Amino acid sequence: LLLAVGGAVAGAAAWRSAPARGTAPGRTAILESTDTILIHDRLRTAGAGRFSAPQDNGCHEPVAGSDCDRNISWAKSQGILRHEDWYPGLSPYSSRRDFQEHLFRTKSPGGCPRPCPAAELRARALQTCDFEYNGGPTDLCFCQLAKNRGCANLPCACPQGCDAGAVWDGGRSVTFKNRAQALGCPQPVALLTIPKAYISNVKSLHTWCPSQMQALLQDMLFVGFQRYTAHVGPGPVHQCIHAATHVSMSWLHLHTFCGGGHVDNMPTSPDVAWCDTMDHPEQAAALAQRAAGWVDAFHGPRRPRAPRNCAEMGCDQSAPAHFCACNGKCQHFHDCCSDYQAKCQAR
Repeated sequence: LLLAVGGAVAGAAAWRSAPARGTAPGRTAILESTDTILIHDRLRTAGAGRFSAPQDNGCHEPVAGSDCDRNISWAKSQGILRHEDWYPGLSPYSSRRDFQEHLFRTKSPGGCPRPCPAAELRARALQTCDFEYNGGPTDLCFCQLAKNRGCANLPCACPQGCDAGAVWDGGRSVTFKNRAQALGCPQPVALLTIPKAYISNVKSLHTWCPSQMQALLQDMLFVGFQRYTAHVGPGPVHQCIHAATHVSMSWLHLHTFCGGGHVDNMPTSPDVAWCDTMDHPEQAAALAQRAAGWVDAFHGPRRPRAPRNCAEMGCDQSAPAHFCACNGKCQHFHDCCSDYQAKCQAR
């Protein structure tokens, strides 16, 4: 995969080398309960006084393009780099919700409404498999092509641009041209299809979106085939997905290229990537079932619910925005699961 992030992102060089995920240090303590993960705010803002948690009398997400929405993007991408002291307890990798809460609590210009509780956002994300981007600048281009809200309004980081002409919208996914050329094909064009939700790889899909995994794979296979036959050439096509241990970009992506061709050394061993041939769009459901079986063979039976701690998640695992994590980076962001020290640090 050669779709490298190109172009200078405003302030990206100043993002330092902080871990590429998580919420901010000192921002939240994450607790687990039987049915949900509760977040208890510990916001202590030097220079802004102490704030007790206000009564929950309604919450709202910012409307796209509103003053609040633009101010969150500016604060996250530029403001914190220029005036770090304005945003105590936050980092460029903090979630948009965290920045919204800061702007709400400090009554900053722009009129940000009270953000919805993190537990509510988690429940909604799990129900829809719609996860906000919480990665670093390496995957920013894919985030922008997917139009994920986690990178809304940031300067474009993609060499091909980020406007509507750079992608074909497919509902839950988008498709665009891979910069890596297809070998052995009449047309050297290969396509990539990615979900709009931030799902880093097939293991993340298996862990956080088990009930909709096969449906999302079916959608990606169908859209990838349709876009290829409409814009590149006729089928049959190869459809390939790398295993979680062999990805070069931390955003789930499907490769589509001509049957008989090769991209990124695929087709290859199933230990490296799942590949199959698709002749017509009606095959999407059957191929998605096969792909889901390949994922299950790697990662075991799908759980009926998302993991709530390291015992269930495993160590060295990241998590979507607003969830606790079980890797070394969680200590930097203070979003480790409650059993992280006992389960992971003791190893």
